[in-house]
This record gives sequence, structure tokens and C-alpha cells, in this order.
Amino acid sequence: MSTKRFGNKLVGDLSRAILFLIKQTAGITLKEIVTTLEKHYSSKSVQNTIYSLKNRNSIKGDTRAGLEITNKGIKTLSTLEFTYIEQRAPWDKKWRVVIYDIPEKKRVARDKVRFLLKDLGFKQLQISVWVHPLPCLKQFRDIRKAYGVQKHLLLIETKHSQDFNTLLQQFKKHYPKLKF
Repeated sequence: MSTKRFGNKLVGDLSRAILFLIKQTAGITLKEIVTTLEKHYSSKSVQNTIYSLKNRNSIKGDTRAGLEITNKGIKTLSTLEFTYIEQRAPWDKKWRVVIYDIPEKKRVARDKVRFLLKDLGFKQLQISVWVHPLPCLKQFRDIRKAYGVQKHLLLIETKHSQDFNTLLQQFKKHYPKLKF
């Protein structure tokens, strides 16, 4: 399980990836979807997910002639599309620290949050503590809302910490244009 990149968007799971593809390319066939996603998912899981999306009225159409996203599918997709964190120069010298303690009964949400943080460019400081140097309040709010973990996810902004100095080199590689 991981997020997939589509342009400047991150999409959280297979059903969202399929909805995103159908939204971007109306009339796409099952074969084209399988070909696009074959590096990340088996054709069987793609077919099962498409069948499930059709049953939930998120998509309509024929798998051979072409599929279209419905209004319900657009609404579902809009809750789980995340934009990348924009690189701004110069760096404001603040660190964004995300701390979470998502209970076991929400394990799926916890795993998706962890993968999203990683794909958004956060670096892990401890098991449930992730750090990023750029403003990311919008993405943070979107993640909390999308996965229903408002009570379990915390964002802290801080100016300095010795522990973050080792991460600074990693961020310099990830954001070469940003002046640290």
C-alpha cells in the first residue's frame, strides 16, 4: 500500500487511483487502466476494484468501451487528493512536526497517513513523529479530515532543534532550490 503520484497530486489507494485516472481520461478502458497501474497493482486487484466502484455507483460505463466517473465518484475522489508541498525560497527556519497516535482499530488510516507523510516529503524522526521544513498546514488539514483522525494527529511548528540538524542534509537533497 502506498500513495501514487499523478501530476501534482497524490492519491491514497487503488480505488482513488482508478477514479483519478477515469476523471483525467474519460472513456478509458479496463485494459488501459490495468496497463497504467500494472507496476503497482495486479490486474486482478484492479478488476475487483473497478467492479466494486461500479457497484457503489462511483463509475459508470463499459469496461471495454470506456468508463466515466459519476458525481458520487468525483465527491469521493475530492476527499483524498492531496497536493504536493510547495517549495518556497528562502526557508523560514521553521520545522513542521507531525505527531500521531492513531489507535489499532484505525490501522488502515494509520498506515495511509504514514505513507502520505512519506510521499509528501516528510522525514521520520521517531516511529510516529515526522518532520518537514516547508509550510504544510493545508495538506495536514486535508489528511486529518480525509481519514477521520482529527483527534489523533497533531502538527507543531518550531524554530529549532538539534535533532533536526541531521535531517537538514536530507531535505537539502530533496529541495535543492530551497536556501537552507
